[in-house]
Amino acid sequence: MSLRLVYGRSGTGKTEFLLNEIKEKINEEQKIYIVVPEQFSFSMEKRLLDIIGSNSVMNAEVLTLSRMATRVIENTRGENKTRLTKCGMAMIIYSCIQHLKSELHFLNDTDKNLELAVNSINEFKKHGITSDMIESVINGAEDEYLKIKLLDIKKILDEYTKRISMSFIDETDLLEILIDRVEESHMFDDTLIYVDEFMGFTLEEYKVLEKLLKVARMVTLTISTDDLENLNDTDIFYFNNITAKRITDIAKNNDIKIDKNVYLEKNKRTNKQDLIFLEENLYGKALKVYDKECSSLEIFMAKNPYTELQYVAEKILNLVKNENARFRDIGIITKEIDSYSFDAEVIFNQYNIPLFIDEKKDVNNNILMIYFTSLFNILNKNWSYESVFSFIKSGLLDIEDKDIYEIENYVIKWGIKGLKKYKNPFEYEAKNDLQERVNKTREKIVNHILSFKDAVSNSKKAKDKCEALVDFINKNEISKKIYEEADKLEKIGLYEKSIEYRNSLKIFYDVLDEIVLVFENEEMGIEKFSTLLELGISKSEFGTLPTTVDQVVLGDIDRTRLNEIKYLFVVRNE
Repeated sequence: MSLRLVYGRSGTGKTEFLLNEIKEKINEEQKIYIVVPEQFSFSMEKRLLDIIGSNSVMNAEVLTLSRMATRVIENTRGENKTRLTKCGMAMIIYSCIQHLKSELHFLNDTDKNLELAVNSINEFKKHGITSDMIESVINGAEDEYLKIKLLDIKKILDEYTKRISMSFIDETDLLEILIDRVEESHMFDDTLIYVDEFMGFTLEEYKVLEKLLKVARMVTLTISTDDLENLNDTDIFYFNNITAKRITDIAKNNDIKIDKNVYLEKNKRTNKQDLIFLEENLYGKALKVYDKECSSLEIFMAKNPYTELQYVAEKILNLVKNENARFRDIGIITKEIDSYSFDAEVIFNQYNIPLFIDEKKDVNNNILMIYFTSLFNILNKNWSYESVFSFIKSGLLDIEDKDIYEIENYVIKWGIKGLKKYKNPFEYEAKNDLQERVNKTREKIVNHILSFKDAVSNSKKAKDKCEALVDFINKNEISKKIYEEADKLEKIGLYEKSIEYRNSLKIFYDVLDEIVLVFENEEMGIEKFSTLLELGISKSEFGTLPTTVDQVVLGDIDRTRLNEIKYLFVVRNE
């Protein structure tokens, strides 16, 4: 049992060092595990296969902490509680807030405060902060405003804990079970464990590492720093060094042997001296000037993001045609992904450049979600103009565009809103062909909405409402229409959008399943049910993967991992 740290600055090959060592040890008897954060699991599995080949499938495995917990649970006593997803957790917390509404002074059921409650409870549980600890802080606090906020959070936390204790486990509970059962499972006895790509650890994660140190033959942890002993809080690697010190202290406190650390000094990512100088000095305390020719950096001032992306597209084509570059060798990063993604998709399609946009897709903007949220808004907001035409324009009604424009202009002209006015024929003008066409469209719209209202109104319990929605989807062939739209998108080359359309059905059904799981026999009105549905959708996201290996990646500077690229474009809108 031992601990070893592999450290070095960015680009010194820490992950490569691990993979090469694993390649050497792959045929030995020990099982090998590589533990990485969730967002890096796919790329690490790919790199492992590339370097080691098929041997890695049997002898080496990439795990995330949540996957590790699931495996340990399966290999021990199992678990009779149901695992909560993020949307299930948010639904329960929303229900807790509704239940405690009269007792809460600061937090109510607004979206902003719900998000605050969800994030707070998540962070408290991750860092081992209990209700008693919060109460202790409340008792010692002098700031009355702080006391009120903490008291509200404590009440919600207590109610949430009570509700899930008998039937559910959330993500943090999984780590607690993992901590409790690691030794019992014997899965990691005498294994080699490599921990890579983590920026830091929560209290629960440190406890997992402590357990692994006690049973594994060796735990190797990578740290981005050039001096483990530097604990100056002005140093760029200060928090990384604190992480290294803490894990080392854990090893010492448990009499775990600490092997000689491995320091990787040489930059293997590039041999360009100007880039190496930039990496070493960009965030340095002292201002330094590079006095040699700078050939690896270029700055282009654009008038707007559109012309900026056009310039990038032209440069990429030049690299591919004249520098023998592959599209996969090229990456684009930005801090304003929302400002660039739409234009990038249009421009790169014009230039025939394959592009993968690594961004969190907003499920709420999908046509299926717009369709259903608009239907509920029509019922909850008495057929307002915005909700009615958001529904009509969702694209899932068999109405021609010209008919939509005609009825919209008519409704705006006469200020029509409310169920009563929509149910009765429009007779605001003398009889004419236009009004007759508008009334045919009106009748089709009203019949569709009223059939939806009957479906969700006649069912009282959450489970019955979900079943009614599924029946409504089948009756109106919504799934068929979604797949037809997906096929159209695929034919014109919008593969990612096509995948999103197909995935939207699964996400929608998953949210319905979560509502049934949490609220099965609870009676609720349309307003609460629609709020839970929208909440579940907002907490979901599309998980997309690149549709081809050889393509340019555009991503967010804070979340996107660009491995082994040769050319990088940084776009910024100021």
